[in-house]
Amino acid sequence: MGRKIGFIPAAARLADPNREMPLQIYLTEKPLHPAQLAQQVSDQVRRVGRCLVVISEGFDVGDLAT
Repeated sequence: MGRKIGFIPAAARLADPNREMPLQIYLTEKPLHPAQLAQQVSDQVRRVGRCLVVISEGFDVGDLAT
């Protein structure tokens, strides 16, 4: 499949064409600090009660990777 391509995140979005799932997709091409990611997930869980998170391979997770 290759690195940093995003086929799995794209497939996750295509699996829900009406955008009814509480889905958040994070791609390598759009960097985000892990604390911001955690805050966005937490906000959605608070609003909706659940959150599905798909993170593309190669996404920089900072210190969490060590």
